[in-house]
Amino acid sequence: MSCCTVLFRLLAHATRDHIVRVANEAEFILNRMRADDVQKHAEFEASCYIAFYLSVMFLNSLQELLYFTLVFNFVLFVLN
Repeated sequence: MSCCTVLFRLLAHATRDHIVRVANEAEFILNRMRADDVQKHAEFEASCYIAFYLSVMFLNSLQELLYFTLVFNFVLFVLN
């Protein structure tokens, strides 16, 4: 075996090992990013539910206020 052949084989093995390490690191980073995405999605979904609930409560309050205003105006109209 010539010296160049040995060097090329060593370089090929080193390159392959480096590619495997980089691929494993990339997989680790992607898995962590996926976990972060899942967590952020859950937080966003919860905040949407809270915002929707608060908007429904606000609209119900407005509806009650409108109803009592109408009743009050009717009472005033009847008393005059």
